[in-house]
Amino acid sequence: MNLIIKGFIIGIGKIIPGVSGSMLAITLGEYEKIIETISNLKKTDLENIKYLTKIAIGIILAITLTSKIIVKSLNTYYFATMLLFIGMIIGGIPSIAKKIKLDYKDIIISIITIIIFIIMIKTKKIHNHQIEYTIIEFIKLIGIGTIDALSSIIPGISGTALLMLFGYYDIIINTFSTTLNLLYVRQNMFILIPFIIGFTSGMIIISKIINILLKKQKNKLNIIITIFMIITTTILTKKTIETNATIIEIIIGIILGILGIITTMKLENKKNTKKNKNI
Repeated sequence: MNLIIKGFIIGIGKIIPGVSGSMLAITLGEYEKIIETISNLKKTDLENIKYLTKIAIGIILAITLTSKIIVKSLNTYYFATMLLFIGMIIGGIPSIAKKIKLDYKDIIISIITIIIFIIMIKTKKIHNHQIEYTIIEFIKLIGIGTIDALSSIIPGISGTALLMLFGYYDIIINTFSTTLNLLYVRQNMFILIPFIIGFTSGMIIISKIINILLKKQKNKLNIIITIFMIITTTILTKKTIETNATIIEIIIGIILGILGIITTMKLENKKNTKKNKNI
């Protein structure tokens, strides 16, 4: 049940603009295990299949059941909702940062990472795309699925932000939120099938690359991940506090933010305790 809950939280992270599901996977202490399991699917034993299935169930439940709720919460209670997830990200940063060892090469990597991130966030948003039921659209949706897989694996890159950039955010969100509605079966299948093909193949290929980096260049990868998380959290916090929130909303938001930090730290400590028992 604990893994399904974690998967649920990761899934919600994929819905909220600016929040990365992979960042939440890191803060929950499951990122490396997910990457390793996906990248070695052929060699994966029954225990790892069960592990991945539980995470996947949580993610799917979050996306299908909470899409409308999250969108409504963001529209009505933006300040409090965002602070909760900002808190969850902040709660996981110390556990990664303490693993880092810096030398002069790593400082250069840090500067390059910051420059790349700035270029990414300066990119302008494209207007909403209109679905055309053609072969070319089908291929485009495979590409969108692959892009979403990329953002799901690389921490600090928001899948929601990228879907917005290419104009597919509303399309994908509405498709998942109406999956169980029989009136939209045909159009939903046209969107979901290529998107899932792209997402699944992208997850496998990109996971293999990240898994190699985790084994051979883990310190450098941790530096990049930490920078992405710090910058993303700073941008999200700045954007959130710039909104017109009432005193009550601010108080509730701060409480939820603290609750988010505590939740992440407790889940991380629980995992570390379980690891130590198994040693």
